[in-house]
Amino acid sequence: MSSDEHDGPPAKMPRTRIARACENCRARRKKCQPPYPCQACRDAGLPDCLVRDKPRPMRRRRSQQATSAPIEGSMYPQRTRFLHSIDEELERLYAAQTGITVSLALEEAPTHPDCNLLTPLPELPEPLPPSAAKAMQTFCDHMLPFCSYMTAPRVLSLFERYLSAPHTLSPDQTALMYSCLALGYNRLRTFGDSRQARDVPDNERTDVPYFRHAIHVLDKWGSASFTSLHTLSGLWYYSTIACTSETCREIVSWMIAQAKDLGIHQDQGGSAYSPSDRADLMFVQVLYSH
Repeated sequence: MSSDEHDGPPAKMPRTRIARACENCRARRKKCQPPYPCQACRDAGLPDCLVRDKPRPMRRRRSQQATSAPIEGSMYPQRTRFLHSIDEELERLYAAQTGITVSLALEEAPTHPDCNLLTPLPELPEPLPPSAAKAMQTFCDHMLPFCSYMTAPRVLSLFERYLSAPHTLSPDQTALMYSCLALGYNRLRTFGDSRQARDVPDNERTDVPYFRHAIHVLDKWGSASFTSLHTLSGLWYYSTIACTSETCREIVSWMIAQAKDLGIHQDQGGSAYSPSDRADLMFVQVLYSH
């Protein structure tokens, strides 16, 4: 019997792995190899091939990210349970001190029925309405100054990709575009081209479907990133204008969970990220919304 018959299967060569992938390939789950800009970004026509100077902080497995669980359906009462417990404790303390029973529940103003996260998901306008570019520009002109953690070039660059090659966007980037469009359309719905307040019938509102789909995309994605935290910050702002306090609380709870997953609440957590992520500003934003 020859020695070849006694030989086992050939030893597998160890896989080589690139230590750092660019942000586009990381988000799109693509193979990334230097030199930069990498081949994947060149093939996709993406100009911003960025590699982090520092690695991301250690993150838990997705199965352990219970705090980032979806907020729709039967899960959402669990996400706001802590906020409700604070209300109940404050009501109890006030009654104990004064003998007067009060309720911190807010009187809700009427909202669009589709703003309720328990209702069926509305359809997005198809095809993309010509007014989308105007809505995005309205967001950049009137809403972006309140979002100092984002820049107009970044938002408009993502919007150009959303228009020409939406498949190149990661889920959190797509959700960010929906969030910006919801805010831009809401501004147009409220003021139009002037500062005069106006009203648009519920069946003609374009902002609500984009708001709901931003929630839906992040819910389905089920991860944490600074882009998704930027998205939730915009959705929180939208919810303070157009939704009930309960919906607003659900989004705030999600923001807190994402900030915890990203580690920006820790002393050294924010320093591990790139300055472009503006971890310091996002931490302040989460505190403010809370």
